[in-house]
Amino acid sequence: MTYKKDLVLPKTTRFVWFFKLGIEFPRTILVLTVMLSLLMIGGIIFWGCIANLDSMVDASMHNQVHCSEVNPDTCENKSPAWDKICTPCEKSYPWSGKIDWLINIEAPEIPAAAITRFSLNTSDGKGVLDAYYIRSHGKNRKTSQTTIVYNHGNFAGIEHYLPRVRYLYHGGYHLVVWDYRGYGKSQPKTPPTGPQLFADTLLLRDHLSQLELDPHRIVYYGFSLGGLVAAYMTRHQEPCALILENPFTSLEKIARHNSSLAVPTSFLVDSPYDTYYLLQNAHNPTMILHSQLDDTFPFGQVNQLFKSLKGPKQFITIKNAVHGIDPKQGLVEIFGLELYLDSILSFLQQKAPECLSLR
Repeated sequence: MTYKKDLVLPKTTRFVWFFKLGIEFPRTILVLTVMLSLLMIGGIIFWGCIANLDSMVDASMHNQVHCSEVNPDTCENKSPAWDKICTPCEKSYPWSGKIDWLINIEAPEIPAAAITRFSLNTSDGKGVLDAYYIRSHGKNRKTSQTTIVYNHGNFAGIEHYLPRVRYLYHGGYHLVVWDYRGYGKSQPKTPPTGPQLFADTLLLRDHLSQLELDPHRIVYYGFSLGGLVAAYMTRHQEPCALILENPFTSLEKIARHNSSLAVPTSFLVDSPYDTYYLLQNAHNPTMILHSQLDDTFPFGQVNQLFKSLKGPKQFITIKNAVHGIDPKQGLVEIFGLELYLDSILSFLQQKAPECLSLR
């Protein structure tokens, strides 16, 4: 039997090996350090890009005008006339008086005595929300105990949507109207992030219990972006009914439909801006009003949302109407004020009678 001797390097070889080790080991450490540094830098850049994408997404959601920014370019020089924003922070909104640009419809006045203004400090301490509680005129017994929480779209603020608020007041409902951060008279001037918008939504919703209204007869109304807000309210506490007018669908679908939104759609798959997701477990009665020519939230998207709803529901499409407020092609302006209000009342009577005073 033979045995292999232990391998012993010659002295010369040992010297060369240790010499190479002395060179290669520090070089290896250097390479690993550089690679680790590059990975850390790459991670910082990646998460920085994600943060920038979040900022881009948030910015793409809002087109607000703060009251401190009112100037000739937002008012007398602004075109079209229905996009004029003229109320500075220290003045009251035009709840009454003629709206000159309305052609085929009148916006009934809301008396000052019916309006109670209130403000809410946001939970993060960075904002103050401007809001209004408008009491019913009481002339319609069926609707006099029903409150509509009106969540407006992504342009300007309450002033832009005052015609719609005045229409609903004419229907005999109590109303709660509010501005998101950066809109109208809400603070600060910058728009909300997604988490801020949703936190503020719940803040407003929770404050309803402090107002003199029937908690069992609350209807959420969402116009455009306000549809997302109303859906978020619904996810946390279902109303007696939900009304969506040309509602926001999902940011992913909007991005795929609108190539001008420079955000990769792959980053939007899990976006919280998704009305489908927010309403997937809702069973309350829902009415959707949709403009046939709406190119912001097309019929296919809104119809898909309607089909996904689980509770009692109604879908009304207004021919030749467009998205937004327009004196000739706005949904209500084409529909007609009385028919618009009659349709809402009919929906509530048939699908959500508990919202009304029917006795």
